[in-house]
Amino acid sequence: MVVALISAYSHTSLVEEGLTYFKEIDKEYGFIPLDENYGFVVDLSAQAGSLDEVKKFIAAMPKKPGPSVLGALLGAYKIHGEVEEAEKMAKILLKLESKEDGFQKLLLSLYLKTGMLDKREEVISKMRERGISKRQSLSWLDTSKRNYIFILGDTGRVHDNGFLVC
Repeated sequence: MVVALISAYSHTSLVEEGLTYFKEIDKEYGFIPLDENYGFVVDLSAQAGSLDEVKKFIAAMPKKPGPSVLGALLGAYKIHGEVEEAEKMAKILLKLESKEDGFQKLLLSLYLKTGMLDKREEVISKMRERGISKRQSLSWLDTSKRNYIFILGDTGRVHDNGFLVC
């Protein structure tokens, strides 16, 4: 629920409200934030703030930032067009999560955004060498009668496992 609320604040650009919620939730509910929760706050701050604010938030965290926070920081670098910083962060994330494609997608997107197509092709080539492919976007819905999965770009057929693919 916390992730959903912080994400909603992020997508509606209600940065101050989201940060206030995040700071007060542990007082009211005894909530201890996970790395993913901190990552969403970094994303929230990056959407509407400066990189300095994002870095201050990360430095003030009570624990060492994990892959979710570092991935969100990579996203912040992408938002602000900081290619060199993004490349450094991608190298760190590669060591932590060598088979994960999320941060590499951010780097690909940054290279596309900045017109660095040769570097983009280089990352794609390295992903292929490592056996990493970009995962399709998907979401799912569990009901009491059936499970549904929605995969971007598919045509809408029911699979043997009961999943509806759209």
